[in-house]
Amino acid sequence: MTMILSVNAQISVIREDFPDIGNLVINAIDNTTPINPGQAGPNQNWDFGNLVPSGYDSTYYLSPAGNPGYQNYPDANIVTSHNPQQYPNGYNINYWNYSGTAIQGIADESLINLFGDYFLAFHIRFIPPSSNLDFPIDYGDSKIQDFTMEWITATRYAGVVIDSSKTVSHINLECLVDAWGTMILPDGSFPVIRVKEVFNTIDSSFTWSSGSWVYQSDTTDNWTQYRWYANDYGEVGFYRDGSKKDDGFTFFKSETIVGTEDHAQQDEFIVYPNPVSTTLKINLKELHVKIEILDIAGRVMIQLKNQADINVSSLLPGAYFLRIYTGDRVITKKFLKI
Repeated sequence: MTMILSVNAQISVIREDFPDIGNLVINAIDNTTPINPGQAGPNQNWDFGNLVPSGYDSTYYLSPAGNPGYQNYPDANIVTSHNPQQYPNGYNINYWNYSGTAIQGIADESLINLFGDYFLAFHIRFIPPSSNLDFPIDYGDSKIQDFTMEWITATRYAGVVIDSSKTVSHINLECLVDAWGTMILPDGSFPVIRVKEVFNTIDSSFTWSSGSWVYQSDTTDNWTQYRWYANDYGEVGFYRDGSKKDDGFTFFKSETIVGTEDHAQQDEFIVYPNPVSTTLKINLKELHVKIEILDIAGRVMIQLKNQADINVSSLLPGAYFLRIYTGDRVITKKFLKI
C-alpha cells in the first residue's frame, strides 16, 4: 500500500485520527539505520524513505472486557494487544482511556513464557493516568506533567510466584509540538506534526522481604523521544534517542479492520465470542457443509463439517478467517484469537 499525501499547511490532530476498537495496525521497526530527527519549526521535510524493517509490531485494538487484569482498570475503555503471535501462552496488553480530550495510559499487563513452566509477569500502573498532550494537538502546544509508574515483576513456576521485585519510576515529562511538515516513509508520505518528549526519571527499586517491600537504591535516566502524528492514522513515526532503554525508529506500514462482517450477512451469520480464547461458536440459519479456519497467509489451520462449536485453543494468538461453505455460497468472517 502506497500513500502519497500533499501538505499545504500545518495539520491539527484529534481523537478521531487514532485507531479504535476493531483496528489492526502494523508498524515496522528499524534498529540499524542511523536516524537524524531533524530540526524544529514549520514546513519541515523528514525523509525516512531509506528505512529498512528489522521487525514488525502488530497492534490489535480491543475492548478491555476479558483481557488479563481488566477488572483492575475500570477507567480503561480500550486495550492494545501487541504481537500476540510472539507470546505463546502469554500476552502483552496496554490499557488506555480514549476520550475526546486526551489519550491516557492506565496500565500494562504482560506475561512471557521463559521456558517450560517458567513465566515472567509484568504489572505496570500509571499514577495518575498520563497523556502526552490534550486534543486537539496543534503546532506550538506544550505540556509538563509529573507522574509515577509502578512496575511489579514476578517470576512464576507452575503458577506459583518464586521471585518478585518492584520499581517505582518518578517521571517528569515535558512535551512540545515543535515542528510540522512532511514525513516520507518507505511506503508513502504524510502531512504530520511532530511532538518532542523529554523524560527525566528517578527509578527506586525494591525487593520483597519478610512480607513487605524493602527499598534498595535509586537510579536516574533521561532521554528525548519524538512522535510524528498524521490525520486519519494517528502516530506514524516514533524515535527514541539517548536512553538506557531500546533505541530505534518505529514507522507505520498498514492499518486494517478485523472482527467485522458484511452487513448483508450480519443477521444470518453470527460468530462469538470475538475475540475468542478457546471455543468459537457459530449461529447460522442454514446448514453449513464445511468449515475452514485459515491464518492471514491463507493456510488452512482447522477443517471441520457441520459443527456449531469449534475448539480453537490450539491456534496461536492472532487474526484468522472463518470460512463457511453452505451449498452454493461461501461466507467468510474474520476473528481474533487471544
